[in-house]
Amino acid sequence: MKRLKVILIFIVSFFCLCLGFSIALVISVFNHELYHYPANVYGCINFEGYDLNQKRSHSINMTGEWEFYYNRWIITDSDKEQMDAYIKIPGKWTGLKANNCVLGKEGYASYKTTLINLPKGTKLCPTYQSGGGDSAYRVYYNKILVGYTGTASKNIKETKNGFKMDFDSYYEVPDDGIVEVVIEIGMNRHGGITQMPGVITDGYSGYYQTFVSFFPSFVLGLIFFSALIGVCINYSYRTLGDRFSIFSIIMLLLIHYLFSIDMINLFRNLNIRTNFYLFQCLSFISYVLLLRQLARYVFRIKEVEYLKLYHKVYSFIGIPLFILDIGLIGTNVQWISWILLFLFTLPYYIGLAAGVIHQRKNSPYFFILFSVIIDMGIVEMMDISEMILYSSYGYEAIFCTILMSIVFFLYFSRIKDLNKGEVEHVLFKQEILREQIKPHFIFNSLNAIKNLYHKNVAAGDEAMIRFSKHLRTNVDALDHDMIPFEDELVNIINYVELENIRLDKPFTLLLDIQYQDFFVPVLSLQPLVENAIKYSMVNEKEDGYIQVISYKKEDFIYIIVSDNGTGFEVHKIPQGSKGISNLKERFSLMLDADVLIKSKAKEGTMVTIIFKEKKDEDNSSG
Repeated sequence: MKRLKVILIFIVSFFCLCLGFSIALVISVFNHELYHYPANVYGCINFEGYDLNQKRSHSINMTGEWEFYYNRWIITDSDKEQMDAYIKIPGKWTGLKANNCVLGKEGYASYKTTLINLPKGTKLCPTYQSGGGDSAYRVYYNKILVGYTGTASKNIKETKNGFKMDFDSYYEVPDDGIVEVVIEIGMNRHGGITQMPGVITDGYSGYYQTFVSFFPSFVLGLIFFSALIGVCINYSYRTLGDRFSIFSIIMLLLIHYLFSIDMINLFRNLNIRTNFYLFQCLSFISYVLLLRQLARYVFRIKEVEYLKLYHKVYSFIGIPLFILDIGLIGTNVQWISWILLFLFTLPYYIGLAAGVIHQRKNSPYFFILFSVIIDMGIVEMMDISEMILYSSYGYEAIFCTILMSIVFFLYFSRIKDLNKGEVEHVLFKQEILREQIKPHFIFNSLNAIKNLYHKNVAAGDEAMIRFSKHLRTNVDALDHDMIPFEDELVNIINYVELENIRLDKPFTLLLDIQYQDFFVPVLSLQPLVENAIKYSMVNEKEDGYIQVISYKKEDFIYIIVSDNGTGFEVHKIPQGSKGISNLKERFSLMLDADVLIKSKAKEGTMVTIIFKEKKDEDNSSG
């Protein structure tokens, strides 16, 4: 059943990883088949048999092969020379060979295609929009200016990018049904048309444009509201710690979304000027930071501890990748910086996969979350690099909505665990008393102390003092949740001394305390000593010992309790023994700690407790 669950999780993650860019790719490759658009082949679009009146809810995208004229305005300058080449739109001329030379990123140009077999009298209007990244342009139908945006110039300093198509009226198709479409773009540094020119009729409803204008605004407000909720939750549940901060995740999502294609489109509709390249750069760096923040969860998966060192290296990877991305802006190989980013992020993805396989808590949700974020990045890369036909308007809004849903699910799941822990805490305390203050332990200890008095009064007095301190610690467990580690250590020492009084073969307690400035749950380590006696039978060995080690490594505290007893099989501990299960639950709920148990026959047992150091420990009474 567990194997089936793991396989199902991998299938869902793969689906989330591929869904977004697969849809975008399918729409791009089969664009004409899906929407029944007439194809633009060698600068000609044949509308024969195409009923424009039945397609009023769609703009007709004139993608495909256009005639291309580099550094030429064929209408404005009455240029009648031959074209330089055919070029696909959307796309860049950068790297294209024309007139025996390879074109660079900078320049101005004209594009031309011819529409034939249009119904006479049909009223048309261009829909080409710059998206904030293209240069200013002019659109001509049969040499008549029908639309424009910004101010086009052959001088880069005089060219002013526009945002919305401006037009006075619809153009009426002449009797011959032929319309020659020419787009003249001003001087720019990105090397071509990166959006889809299209045409609509006067009956166009524009449902899609309404959607892409409204939905991103709605999602932006939703993210702001989510960030506010995140602040309130973080303030109310400070015990959640900083391993998974909803506020940081939501804020990085917000920052990334503010510089997404959706926001460029929104600002354009509001006639707010934006710098496309600046937005593109900030979107990339915010995406890197978002990946880095989510990658922190992987550290909790013990099978991939090596990633802690890799994470330090990864922190500096974003800088050269960002510089590379800036250098590649406007080229046909801008995808290289994104591919490198995905490759550098791959170890985290593999780490999460390991967490799923080893049944680590919440690993499936983080694995799916990471898959959605990678999918979002791939779609953005394909859009920027002109690998997909449609601009990804609305995609990131959908992605961010899904991501926020998963983030809040994880966070509220964590809160549910905390609330469950608070409700069960009283039961834990009662269970502690039942486990620790056992009648037979009290009887055996008092009997041993009585016998000790007959031999040595001073030793009997010392044993009685230890017994009273140990008993007081157990009783006080009802009033305290956390105590200093050194106090817990004293309790263990007292317990061991009392046990050695009554045992036929005493054992040795070894201490290697390198760090003790922290708190632990009260009476949380004594069960380990009990198990060493009960299951590993350390007291039956001639040189039997129990060792307690504590140290700090980076920001994590390690407590190791080991022995050289006979060892035991962890899964064969009787169900009635609740010491280990209680210990795991308490350390997990109160310190978000991991408890690892290793035991080998004839070699002994080692229990390792790992948790992140808290800056402000709380030792208040329960």
